[in-house]
Amino acid sequence: MIIDSFARENDILVRSYSLNKVKSLYSSTIEKLSLSFGLALPKPANYTICYLRWLNKILKPYYDLDKDILTKEQLASYFNSANSTNFRCYLKLALDFEVIFKKDEIFLLTNYGKEYIDNFNLDIEHTTNLSANDLTNGQKKVLLKVLTNSNWTPHKVNIYWFLRFIEVTGGEWLPNVKEFDKSKLEIANGLFGVNYKNRTMYEFLNFACNWCIELGLVDKVKTGSKYDRIYLTPFGIEVNNIFSMDLQIKKSRMNLNFKYME
Repeated sequence: MIIDSFARENDILVRSYSLNKVKSLYSSTIEKLSLSFGLALPKPANYTICYLRWLNKILKPYYDLDKDILTKEQLASYFNSANSTNFRCYLKLALDFEVIFKKDEIFLLTNYGKEYIDNFNLDIEHTTNLSANDLTNGQKKVLLKVLTNSNWTPHKVNIYWFLRFIEVTGGEWLPNVKEFDKSKLEIANGLFGVNYKNRTMYEFLNFACNWCIELGLVDKVKTGSKYDRIYLTPFGIEVNNIFSMDLQIKKSRMNLNFKYME
């Protein structure tokens, strides 16, 4: 009644729409935009990696042994087992950020990996918790070079989608509790093209946010409510623009018209 009264007083036309219809329209709009604004990337995937600084733990054996080539068992020396889920998650992160690569049954340190290790914190030898060591500025630069090198691995795709999430939502809400509004969950699922439950979406958004904060791409403002606010830093805007240009160039290459050569 209040809305109707306000609308009459201010000559405003009131309309209501089905949330499912809005989601469908949004999805079709995004699909159409992808045809003219760059290559469409795969859907994001949730990984249980909270921070990029966890790379310190999986790369430390190369530093300890002063080698560029390790076996799987040597690489897992700071883990309970080379077959554990924990180790596999760290390994996926290291492979996606191209600091190591696998050849047959061995793992080789890349030039990115060598540069990352060269920029370890000075107290790396004395720390009792390798995963807690913050990234140095030198390490951040390495990861940013990898992030923007046009090779879209799954963890990098996740960062791209998180920056798109900020664009779509205006950074107005980032859930800081695992149970949040169903309408917001549906918006996020519609954007990413997934069907996550609340907890999975909460983890995906907050882990990706942590990565972006570590790299200086976003800042977060705690609001005291169940939603925090996030915004792109000037550097984050620049990286987001690089992503867009890269995808547009890839799309243009795919659609290159050779009829002018005939």
